[in-house]
Amino acid sequence: MVKFKVYDDPAQYWALAEDWGRILEKLGNPSVFLTPQWVGLSYEYFGAEAESFLVTAWDDGELLGVFPFSLRGNAVRFSTDAALTEHADVVVHPGRRREVISQLGPFLRAYFEAEFPLELGNIKESSPNLLPLLETLGASKVASASYYSVNLPKDVRGLDYGLIKPQDLKLLNRRADRMLRAGAVEVEALSEPLEIAENLDDLLWMFISGGAEAHRFLTPEREAFLREVLPLLAKLGLARLFYLKLDGVRVAAHLLFQADGSALVYMSGESGEALELSPGVLLLKAILEHLVEEGQASTVEFPRGREPYKRLFGAKEACLCKLVRGEAEPSDERRPETNLNW
Repeated sequence: MVKFKVYDDPAQYWALAEDWGRILEKLGNPSVFLTPQWVGLSYEYFGAEAESFLVTAWDDGELLGVFPFSLRGNAVRFSTDAALTEHADVVVHPGRRREVISQLGPFLRAYFEAEFPLELGNIKESSPNLLPLLETLGASKVASASYYSVNLPKDVRGLDYGLIKPQDLKLLNRRADRMLRAGAVEVEALSEPLEIAENLDDLLWMFISGGAEAHRFLTPEREAFLREVLPLLAKLGLARLFYLKLDGVRVAAHLLFQADGSALVYMSGESGEALELSPGVLLLKAILEHLVEEGQASTVEFPRGREPYKRLFGAKEACLCKLVRGEAEPSDERRPETNLNW
């Protein structure tokens, strides 16, 4: 029999981490944004102005579901910062999904002793949790954002002559040749927790150099969150930081989240050095080639937004949705587009 329990103290969330992780293993291809590290620190950093409550589902001492909710404004929302979190969802044992989720709506109505406004986003339209959540919560589905993803080929030749259009490949190769003539080119790959912690400054500086919107986005609170969570994710093998160096100077950066066959290009930036050569796009191509060669990722996702460089690599647009019910107060959490030069 499924029973629900609510945790309202962030210090208690870490006691669930091991059981939580076991559900993610059963799900396969877990998202970084669903890990107890990301969600737990989100409660600590962004729960001050919200009534945070982590809803969990149990059966005979076994954790079956994790529902990371909070009250933001007058509505139930996900606890994570919507601008930092590319997509959100609930975590439910795959063999008990419909059973557990079907009982969530009645539990929440009893918990609040009334109907309540709701705005849960951004959930992937492909999520198996989407339809059961719509049914149990009595919510409507609304398109909230777009993101791009690409299926990687089995070899680099398929990347060059399958995904990339001939005219774009010609331009990429011409800019790569110009960069090689400009100086020594090197790709730096960092994956150890201490390496990432000690080398994050250049990425963050390049990111905020992309414009005023990016500068406003990276508040001290969000920066502190990223500085704490990234080494934790790296310890789990989920975070990798890449730099492109020209004559020893870092001119572009990409932060990747990677797990079980999928990678997400999470944060990117370029410096003023060699900007006319599109160093960020050249680094991204080198990263895709690396992922193809090592065979550890079959798909790559890009952040929300319709920047042209994503379509360069044959990425296809997909939809994120939010579940809404009632009149929720507006939320101004949004992520700026990546300003890569292409």
